[in-house]
Amino acid sequence: MKAKGTAVSCPRWVLIKKAFPILALSVFAGMLGLGIISPLMPVYARDLGATGIWIGVLLASYSVSRAVFMPFIARFSDKRGRRIILATGLLFYAVMSFFYMGVEELWQLMLVRILHGSAGGMIIPIAKAYVGELSPEGEEGTWMGYYNTAFFAGMGAGPLIGGTLYDAFAGAPLIFGKFDPGLVAAFGAMGLLNLIGAVTVFFFLPEIPLGLSRRKPRPSFRKMLSSNPFRGLLSLRLVEGLGRTSYSAFLPIYAGLQLGLSTTQTGTLVTIHVLLSALLQAPMGKITDKFSQSISRRSLILSGGVLIVIYMLLVPLTTQFWQLIMISIIAGMVSSMTTPAGSAIAVGEGRKFGMASVMAAVSLTISAGQALGPLLGGIVAELANRGPAEGVVQDVRAVFYFAAIFVAIGIGLFGWFTRPAADVPLPALPPVVIPPVTS
Repeated sequence: MKAKGTAVSCPRWVLIKKAFPILALSVFAGMLGLGIISPLMPVYARDLGATGIWIGVLLASYSVSRAVFMPFIARFSDKRGRRIILATGLLFYAVMSFFYMGVEELWQLMLVRILHGSAGGMIIPIAKAYVGELSPEGEEGTWMGYYNTAFFAGMGAGPLIGGTLYDAFAGAPLIFGKFDPGLVAAFGAMGLLNLIGAVTVFFFLPEIPLGLSRRKPRPSFRKMLSSNPFRGLLSLRLVEGLGRTSYSAFLPIYAGLQLGLSTTQTGTLVTIHVLLSALLQAPMGKITDKFSQSISRRSLILSGGVLIVIYMLLVPLTTQFWQLIMISIIAGMVSSMTTPAGSAIAVGEGRKFGMASVMAAVSLTISAGQALGPLLGGIVAELANRGPAEGVVQDVRAVFYFAAIFVAIGIGLFGWFTRPAADVPLPALPPVVIPPVTS
């Protein structure tokens, strides 16, 4: 038996099996909480007198705030530890739910969204860094696949739960004569889930040493960009974010306005894409680990990138609901191919430059792509539809062609930066040392 105060060497697979269920709960609660808000935000903002453009600004303010705070939070966690930051972020999420219930002015809602985004910077990249730090060598894709399953499951289930709770309580008498019971139910669920996550993380998630990277000075972002695999990873995530949001934002418009599909049919297409991706993340992560050399992961990502370009080009050619269902299935499968493989590469870069710093940079790049996708897509649609009646844009087929070209360029850059000559083998990982008990 080890004496009190003695450090204990422990294999990574032992620690990650203990910590991962808590991390998965944190990610699922965070994404579920964010998803619950999604179907309510436009209606909620409109009730406060927001115009169409302000609704868009309110929806974007979360991502912008998260992007601003993420690099600072990541740097701090690489130096000081991750557990307390993750717990604080989940607690902030819970507190924000009560603020959503009480806003009465548009500026208050904007402030809540900004604070909510700053809390988001404490959860997703930090939890991802935690998983990356603990992933055993050769199993990075497996554990990042499990992580992505929790991420996409929360993203897919959140809107359904939020909309269902709102509809279930809509029309009931106001609470205290002031609060909409539908909003209270939805935001209350968000607060409860994240409060449970915060308590669980704070009391049960062990803090771990920050790995090999802590023993040497933290490199600057410029130094990180000198790594060809890191450049390729950012190129990949940028086009993934742009392509995914272009697809999810303009597919409902194309299906509803140009093909005349119902809201239920359009929602089915989105659900198939997200939930299929969630279900396949873990098995595809295991397949990724069988191709343990980066050149094989590279090939898997390049193959997936080609398929993204193909299904983007096929969308404007569809005329039937079943054809879009097939494309949604392909899109979900492709996402499960590229995401775990890219995450495994990110873990390797994190071991060189600091796990949270790399994960934050990747998340920031994805956020940039997610912001650029709808913005550039809208501009392309406007240019392709000059002179429509009353300024309404109906034909959005050009958006998918534009997204396909953009994705092809990004995948090409990924292939160039990650060419075999640029690969650098990673050093073998030592066991994680559990800090001594001081009580």
